[in-house]
Amino acid sequence: MNPIYFLLIIPLLAPFLVLFFTKRFKVENMLPALGIMLGSTLALGLIIGLIVNHTTQDREVLNGFVTTKEINRFTCPVNTGNPCENGYDCNCHTVTYSCGTDKSPQTCSKTECDTCYRYAWEQNFYIDSSLQGERAYKISRVDDQGAITPPRWKNAKHGDPVSITHSYTNYILGAVDSLFSEDGKSEEKYKAIIPAYPINIYDYYRIDRLVTVGKVNVDRKAWNESISRILVQVGPRKQANIIVVIAEGVDMDFANAVRRAWRGFKKNDIVVFAGVDAAGKLTWTRTMSWSKASLVNIRMENQMLELFSGKVLEPVLFTETVKKVSLAHFERRSMDEFEYLKDQAKLSDTQTVWIWILTILISVGAVAGQLHLLEALPFATYPERYNPFGLPDRRPRVPSPQMFARVNRNKSRFRL
Repeated sequence: MNPIYFLLIIPLLAPFLVLFFTKRFKVENMLPALGIMLGSTLALGLIIGLIVNHTTQDREVLNGFVTTKEINRFTCPVNTGNPCENGYDCNCHTVTYSCGTDKSPQTCSKTECDTCYRYAWEQNFYIDSSLQGERAYKISRVDDQGAITPPRWKNAKHGDPVSITHSYTNYILGAVDSLFSEDGKSEEKYKAIIPAYPINIYDYYRIDRLVTVGKVNVDRKAWNESISRILVQVGPRKQANIIVVIAEGVDMDFANAVRRAWRGFKKNDIVVFAGVDAAGKLTWTRTMSWSKASLVNIRMENQMLELFSGKVLEPVLFTETVKKVSLAHFERRSMDEFEYLKDQAKLSDTQTVWIWILTILISVGAVAGQLHLLEALPFATYPERYNPFGLPDRRPRVPSPQMFARVNRNKSRFRL
């Protein structure tokens, strides 16, 4: 269990500490104290659970391909439910109706209009995906009616790479400091040049997976297209995502620094590092993944050294080699295998401060609530009211008429 949950002891004990220090630890006071204890502890537990769960929420990239394309053409009759986008108010007229009461009848009026359309028909353009099914992507129209075929839709082909992001619980994310503690020095060494993790989707379903560091002179478009093309096969068959990092002027420990900065990668990542010199020739390589069979990492490194050691990298041959090794040896893990790490999730300083603040506020609320039930809350006055729990009456007594009469009789005895 995460140690932060021990904070639940504070609201758990708060109502009973009030009973102890006010010397009202009696059976009749236990039921309301128990209710306050359960409510405050449950509220704090839910808040802490949500914050801890947030530290393990992550996104991974899933890869597929375009399956089909379709055009959906439809008519636009007046006053009907349809996907037509060019409607406007027409045939407006005034309608009268009764708006008064039975005793005071009145007649009101309002304007009602039909919905007409600028075109007798319109059409939309869709691209279907192996990941989401039919009509996965609606392509923007070139004109209002959709009469002109969008070039983006026309150029799409069956088998084109498609990528989406998928949310999942990543237990590795919260345990990076313990899993990769030895990589802290490397991360500090290269922190100024560590790139961002490539996960941004653009142009509906495309993503760039080539990451370069230093003075790397490569055709980025050719590299990204080659990586995406091999994922049309590797993605569906192995549920994998491939990232290529080409770094110039760094040592092999740069891979460790990136792994720690990227929070241990995603469970389906195959990250291939290639260290190059100023001329773009391969000097070292490293492959990292969470594959069940670590053989994929070893084979990938050996193949790359054999093909490109001391040579300039070529995108098609490089990525085809990645595809061949990945299909042969990569075995995707289930996140259930990392569930043992969930209690090692480390909260950020900001999250910890907020949890402490909320713990204090909820505990103070529990104390105040208990004092209120005991009618012992400082600076509070309590009117006459029903007392279902039989609490002791600590309110000041209000003088009654009989009391005033008794006092006046006592005064008359001593009057001269």
